[in-house]
Amino acid sequence: MKFLFLFVLLFSFSSHAGQNVKLEFDLNVQGSFAKKTRFFFVVDNSGSMQQNQGKLQASIDGALNPFVTDGLPFDVTILYTESFDTGFLQTIDGSDPDVINVVKKAVIDAGTNGNADERTMDSLEKVKSQISIEESLLNFVILSDEMDHSQNTDVATFVQTLTDLNAGRADLLNLYVIAQDEPAGCRGGSSDGNVLYDEMIKAVGNNSKRVQICDPAVIDQLLTEVGTSSAKATKNANPQPVYMPIKSIQLGMNPVFDTLKVSFGNQVFMKGSLPDGYVYYQTENKILFGDKVELKYFKKGTKLVIEYESEGDVISTESADSVANILELH
Repeated sequence: MKFLFLFVLLFSFSSHAGQNVKLEFDLNVQGSFAKKTRFFFVVDNSGSMQQNQGKLQASIDGALNPFVTDGLPFDVTILYTESFDTGFLQTIDGSDPDVINVVKKAVIDAGTNGNADERTMDSLEKVKSQISIEESLLNFVILSDEMDHSQNTDVATFVQTLTDLNAGRADLLNLYVIAQDEPAGCRGGSSDGNVLYDEMIKAVGNNSKRVQICDPAVIDQLLTEVGTSSAKATKNANPQPVYMPIKSIQLGMNPVFDTLKVSFGNQVFMKGSLPDGYVYYQTENKILFGDKVELKYFKKGTKLVIEYESEGDVISTESADSVANILELH
C-alpha cells in the first residue's frame, strides 16, 4: 500500500477569545506496510455443500472487518475444489469499497453443481500460474465436507507451491481446514480424508489447525481469530515511515504555550523539538514542524489535531528565531 503525500487543509475551527481552540486537519496520509495479508479460500462446490457455504459466507465479516475498519492491505482469492478441472480462480482486492459483499457473493457463487471429486491440492497446482508471487501473511482456508481426493499432487508439493507463491516465506503461511469431524457429531459427508488434511496442516505448521464444519459458531470463531491476528501482524510488520507532509500551520488565535497540544490519532508530538517535533513561532503565531516528524500508522481519515487555550496579542518585540530558541528550551 502506497502512502499519499497529498493533503487537504480542510479543517474545523471553533474558538472563543481566551478559551479553548481546536483545529483539525485531514492530512490524507497513511503508512505503507512491509507486507499485506492474503486470504485463499478453497470452497467445496459439490452437491452437499450449500448449507456449509452459507456458514462460511456468514463468517467472512469476522475475517475481513479488522482489515476494512483500519484500512489495512489485503486481498482474497477464491478457488474451488474442482478448479483442477475448470481452472477457476477469482481474486478480490481489499481496496474494493464493497469487498466483503463481493467475497460473500463469490463464496455462494461456487454453487453445488461442481465435481464431486474434491481435489484441493490438485486445484492449487492447476491455478498457481494465475497467482502473483508475493511475500505476504498468507492464510489458506479449505471448506469441504469430503476428503481431499488429489491424485497428482502430494503434501510436500502442495506446501512447496504455497511457499513459492509466498516468495519463499514458509514462516508466514497458515493452513486452516474446515471439514467433517465424525467424533464431533458431523454427518452427511466423509471424515476419512481428515488424515490427509492433518498431514497437510502438520507440514505447513505455524498456527495451522483443523476445525469441524458442523457448528457455524466454530467457523465464525476461527475466522475472527484469523482476521484479528493477521491484522495485528500486518500492523506490526515494520510499517514504512510516513513523514509530516506540511511544514507550518498559521494559527488564528494566539495560544498559551503550556496548553499547546499537537497530535495525530493518539500520537502526541514533542514541543520545541526539531527535527522530530515542532516549535511555535510566537511573533508569527505559527507552528513549524521539523523535517523528521514521523507519523505513526492510523487508519485513513485520522486527523491532525491542534488544541490550546487562547490568550491575548502576541509579543512582537522579539524576532521569530529568538522566540523559537526560547521555546525549544521550555
